[in-house]
Amino acid sequence: METYTDCKPFIDNPNFKEDRRNILDNLEVGGIDPLLVPLVQKINRLPYVFSLQCCHGHFLWKNGQEIKTLEPLETNKWVTYRLAYIALCIENSSLGRRLQQRLMNIPLFINQDNIQFCSAQWFWDQWPNSYGLQIMPERFKAFDSALTTYAEAREIAKIRDACFAYLDEFVTNISNQE
Repeated sequence: METYTDCKPFIDNPNFKEDRRNILDNLEVGGIDPLLVPLVQKINRLPYVFSLQCCHGHFLWKNGQEIKTLEPLETNKWVTYRLAYIALCIENSSLGRRLQQRLMNIPLFINQDNIQFCSAQWFWDQWPNSYGLQIMPERFKAFDSALTTYAEAREIAKIRDACFAYLDEFVTNISNQE
């Protein structure tokens, strides 16, 4: 599945408020990775953005069994990494454009080789001004999963956790300022 396209410029979206209301009215918190629920709820309190979809990112052994913790192990096994991301629809307003600019800088603050701020065409087609913050090694940025070494998976997990922690603090600070 294609997950990455370069960021698209904002366009007029006269349906933003209606789209936001429809998404939030039908949001099923039970379908969100539990670790991301507080972040999604904070984001959705901001009136110029709403969350579309997210995933905390998952690591699987070759047999498909999920790896619950990436403890230091001496292993040369391969691991499938399923993309960590959050997709957002942002209002084409001064606050929305400022939010987008600040989100675009997150890879610079944490790890620009493994974090991308992007668009995804399949979201954009339904919700103009949709953007994603994804955690994926640069060489796999256009894919929703990648085969990595166990050691690289551990590094990706650290970057993912730092990114979501930063985003959570970032959204909390924005909420407190408004």
